[in-house]
Amino acid sequence: MVLDAGLMKRSLSRQLKFSFGFTLLLLLLNAIASYRNILKLAENEQAVSRSNQAIANLEATLSTLKDAETGQRGYLLTGQERYLEPYKSAIALINQRVQALEQSGTLEPSRIQKLEQSIARKLAELDQTIQVRRTQGLNAALQIVQLDRGKQIMDEIREQISAIEAEKYQQLQQRRNESQRSLNATLLTFTLVTGTSLVLLALVASGFKRYEIEQDQAEQTLREREGRLQLFVKYAPVSLAMFDRELHYIAVSQRWIDEYHLESIESVLGKTHYELFPNLPERWKSAHQKGLTGESVKCDIDQHVLPDGTEQFLRWEVQPWRDAAGTVSGILISVEDITAQEQIEAELRESEEQFRATFNQAAVGIAHVSPTGAWLRTNQKLCEIVGYPCSELRHLTFQDITHPDDLDLDLKYVRQMLAGEIQTYSMEKRYIRKDRSMIWINLTVALVRESDGSPKYFISVVEDISDRKKVEFELQHLNESLEQRIEQRTEQLTEINQELEAFTYTVSHDLRAPLRIMQGFSQALEEDYGDQLDEVATSYIQSISESAVQMDDLIHDLLSYSRLSRTQIELRSTDLHEAIATALQQLDALISEKQAVIEVPASLPAVIAHRSTLIQVIVNLIGNGIKFVEPEVQPIVKIFAQIEKNSVRLSFEDNGIGIADKYHDRIFGVFERLHGIEAFPGTAIGLAIVRKGIDRMGGKVGLESQLDHGSRFWISLPVATHNESNHDSASHSAY
Repeated sequence: MVLDAGLMKRSLSRQLKFSFGFTLLLLLLNAIASYRNILKLAENEQAVSRSNQAIANLEATLSTLKDAETGQRGYLLTGQERYLEPYKSAIALINQRVQALEQSGTLEPSRIQKLEQSIARKLAELDQTIQVRRTQGLNAALQIVQLDRGKQIMDEIREQISAIEAEKYQQLQQRRNESQRSLNATLLTFTLVTGTSLVLLALVASGFKRYEIEQDQAEQTLREREGRLQLFVKYAPVSLAMFDRELHYIAVSQRWIDEYHLESIESVLGKTHYELFPNLPERWKSAHQKGLTGESVKCDIDQHVLPDGTEQFLRWEVQPWRDAAGTVSGILISVEDITAQEQIEAELRESEEQFRATFNQAAVGIAHVSPTGAWLRTNQKLCEIVGYPCSELRHLTFQDITHPDDLDLDLKYVRQMLAGEIQTYSMEKRYIRKDRSMIWINLTVALVRESDGSPKYFISVVEDISDRKKVEFELQHLNESLEQRIEQRTEQLTEINQELEAFTYTVSHDLRAPLRIMQGFSQALEEDYGDQLDEVATSYIQSISESAVQMDDLIHDLLSYSRLSRTQIELRSTDLHEAIATALQQLDALISEKQAVIEVPASLPAVIAHRSTLIQVIVNLIGNGIKFVEPEVQPIVKIFAQIEKNSVRLSFEDNGIGIADKYHDRIFGVFERLHGIEAFPGTAIGLAIVRKGIDRMGGKVGLESQLDHGSRFWISLPVATHNESNHDSASHSAY
């Protein structure tokens, strides 16, 4: 297309030369002479303009430097930052001025470089004095100024600028003289030629101008069309290529290059198609030949196997293209890779088949239901659930077979889903089968909408839960009867516990009187007749006395345990340190007897507890740590506390015999003993009292121990707040 435009332009040129040869010759001679003179004149004028601009920039640069000096002096004298505003503005302008001088191209680079160096030195000197004034004061800055180095640099700059200006003024004068000579020569030439060719010149110039404008417009239009065509070919959304009759590439789209992994558009232009793709199938070569004969060939889907074995699906078309005379000059090939589309369609077909199989063979009922409730599509399982043939069910609505008691809730969900308030819903409801029997189902519903958002149909999944509901009803009945039996049994156990506690208290209380008599008489025998009895009788009396003491301790502990179960206690802020001190007083005899060491921290927090019960718990825990140690081992009991969130954990660590893991829970029971009474005497009720007491106070108790490695008993009680510590009246009831 560009070649056709060039031929057109040369044809017009020959016509003009043939028609206006003589006129053109005259104009040409005049034009050459005038053009040269005018070009020289314009060049001189431009040079003069640039020189004037350079001189103005030099003067402006010098003036800006003076402004910078003025700002510097003001700051040196006053020390106020506002006087630096002219200095800062001047710095920015100086850089612009120097850049303008460099870009003007009218000054020698060596002079510019030398001037830049001088300006840089001057600016450095100004900055130095400012920094000295800022950091060291006025006198230090004036000492630098008095060295006159800044004045010397400024004088040097003035001299350089003056020398450059003098040189530029001399060049300006030379340019003006040359311009005047060019102007005189132009006027002379124009005067000689104008007289003989003025009329012809006007006519030829007018005609030529008109042709030139029309030609420029035609070429511009042609270039725009060609550019648009090239852009269309290059960025076509399909692979597109244009060939001549020998199948040389004339034009090709970028998509073609990318699809066939070619280097670039420029690398393929001029090469033949078969050179780049020597192994094309014969059916494609045949299509090329048909296109060269003027026939259009197309294929909507063509399966092709790539060299790596990958299957590819193409849609292609071969079209002939013709020149202005209508002759077929080549072919245009467009190719679209539809492999992804074909795969999607295949996957869609497979998905539809899977959905159809899943829909028809599902173990649950599935249906498509219209927004009005009509059954649009149902699977066989749903028809079996409701007892209707599928053909008959499609003439009904879900409202027709829904139990009346469940319909309102179902319709409420439907309205919410149609309004977009919910995306799906699930409910248990009842269907009325064709035989009028009732069946329980679990219904899950989702809504499918059209592309415009309007409702299309519901997808309903129906599961038969009749067997489950039957089991649930039976289980509910059993639960109700079980609850009644539990209430009755609880009442019976409560009565038994009350009777047992009363019995324990009565027996323990009534046994203490005969025990005291036994203790009194055995003590009297030993004191009054001890010297008359032999060793055997004496040992019998001691055994009776010791047994009575043990029995009294046992009864005392039983009474304590019973009292903990029956007595109402008041919980209040209790000082741990005071409670431990009281417990140690009660254990004083045992501590002295065993030479035990009890380590108590200097500071302990207060807890919410019942004071006497807490002391009883502490006595039993410390007593255990003293009693249960190997012979000849000095008992050591370490007490320490740790605050955990809203509670205090009080630990009692001993060096005793330890307890195996399997007995950790057992030892807190009543009368639970791990050793014979001969080895470690005791009532086997102390730890039961500990657990009962801590439970009554709303705390926790635990044990960390290993056999032969000592034990650590701990109790956890609520920590007393500052307000509770300062106000004993704040109390809590525990029952």
